[in-house]
Amino acid sequence: MRRRCNSPNHYQYHDYGGRGITICDRWDDFWLFVKDIGERPSPSYTLDRIDNNGNYTPDNCVWATWEQQNNNQRPRKPVADPSNDMRYIVKQRGTYIVRVTIRPRDRAQKWAKTLNEAKELRDIYEYERDFYRYVGVA
Repeated sequence: MRRRCNSPNHYQYHDYGGRGITICDRWDDFWLFVKDIGERPSPSYTLDRIDNNGNYTPDNCVWATWEQQNNNQRPRKPVADPSNDMRYIVKQRGTYIVRVTIRPRDRAQKWAKTLNEAKELRDIYEYERDFYRYVGVA
């Protein structure tokens, strides 16, 4: 948390400190942090900000699982391509991420280096999804 917000050399600084996200001064004392947030419930919990655009403060932070945090992310903008439906392809840090739900609770996610590679992956996954629907498995 501290490196992401305070160190411009950290690889995620642009997503945190670079966006103006700060840590409240009160948390410079670790025991005040524990008093405000409580002890970590288990190793599967990490600190989550309720408002992703807000700072690390007692009223904006809770302990959450990775699953809960995945539901509390900034929306990513789909890649603009008028020739194709690109709602399953997202560009993030120079890499294309392809996400397609094949069956309920069976989601495919792959990374591609180029947009064409991402489109091919998307087409494969959509074909597989349509096949499962056709045979009545989905």
